[in-house]
Amino acid sequence: VEDMPVAPAGPKKTPNDRILGDFYKKSGIAEPLPTNPEAMMTKSAAERLVKSVAELQKASTRAEDPDAIVNEVADRLQANIKEAEGKKMWSFVPAYVEAYQVLRPEDKLFASYIERANQQLTRPRIALRGLYKDHNSGMTTASIKLFNPITRETTTENIRMGEELNGLRFTSVIGKDEGINLEIPSNGMTFQILKGE
Repeated sequence: VEDMPVAPAGPKKTPNDRILGDFYKKSGIAEPLPTNPEAMMTKSAAERLVKSVAELQKASTRAEDPDAIVNEVADRLQANIKEAEGKKMWSFVPAYVEAYQVLRPEDKLFASYIERANQQLTRPRIALRGLYKDHNSGMTTASIKLFNPITRETTTENIRMGEELNGLRFTSVIGKDEGINLEIPSNGMTFQILKGE
C-alpha cells in the first residue's frame, strides 16, 4: 500500500463561539432593551454597533463556519428590530437595521422601518390642555402643549379647527370634548390626542 501524500495543513480556523463571544461583548446586541421606554440609543452606541457588525463579518471569514455566524447575528438583529419597533423604542431601530444591512445588503425587508422610526423620532410630542368653543362663531380652538424633540423646546399654542400649525392640522373633536384628531398633511398620517395624555 502506497503512502497517501499528506495535504499541507491550511491556516487554523477560529472556533465560531470565540468570534461570536467577542462580538456580543463588544456590540452589546445580546443585552435586553432598556426597561425605560424613554431610553434613547446614543449616536456613538449606534456607530459602535454598526462598526462591530462590519468587523464581525470580516472575522467570520476566518471562522470554522462563517455562514453560521452571519446567520446567527442576522437573526438576532431581526429579533431586536422587531422588539424595538414593538416597544416603540424608535432610536434603536435605525441602528439595528443598518447593522442588519451590513450582513444582508440585498435584503430590503427593514428599510421602511428606518423611515418610520425617523418620523416618530422627529414628530412633536403633543398634550391637549383644553378645548374652547366660541359661541358666536361656533369655532372650536384647542390649546396644546408641543414638545419639539429636535430643538428640545416646549411651547403652548392655540390652534383652531381646520388650521395648520407646525405641520399639523386640527381636523376634528373626539366625543364630548374628550380629545382631538390631528393630521400631518405632508404624509396624510392621522392620530388622536386625548385629554390627560
